[in-house]
Amino acid sequence: MNTNSEDLREKAYKIWRTREAEESERRRQEGKVAIWLERGPNDAETFTKEHQAELHDIIGALHKDGIELEAPFMAVDAADAICGYTGQLVISLAQIASPVLMAALVAWLKGRPPRKVRIEFHANGKVKTIETQTDDQVLSLVKALDKEARAKVQKTRK
Repeated sequence: MNTNSEDLREKAYKIWRTREAEESERRRQEGKVAIWLERGPNDAETFTKEHQAELHDIIGALHKDGIELEAPFMAVDAADAICGYTGQLVISLAQIASPVLMAALVAWLKGRPPRKVRIEFHANGKVKTIETQTDDQVLSLVKALDKEARAKVQKTRK
């Protein structure tokens, strides 16, 4: 690879990292968490019909049951264009303990092990990301985040 393409790649990564940091800060200010549904080694690629059908099912079920969420969608305009959900869900911290959300996350993990669920949240003003691979880990993390959300509500009421 020549220096120009290496420079372009580094520049693209820098732009991407900056955008991700800005999005993380926006989520913090809005009291939201980001959840990534990570593929396992036996899963189809993200932008295949099979994988997108699974993401559509989860996102549709969450919407149907009243979970307000953002689900980023990517489209690339090219001859071999790809498009679809990225596998990221952004929800309010206040909705984190929804039984519907917990069931969806556990179902994702059990769909094709060893899938992962990665959750980014802001603890004490600092960004923190935790990966979970079991239903017990998901439930434990969700309970901890729900406790944090309730504590924030208590502080604002005082």
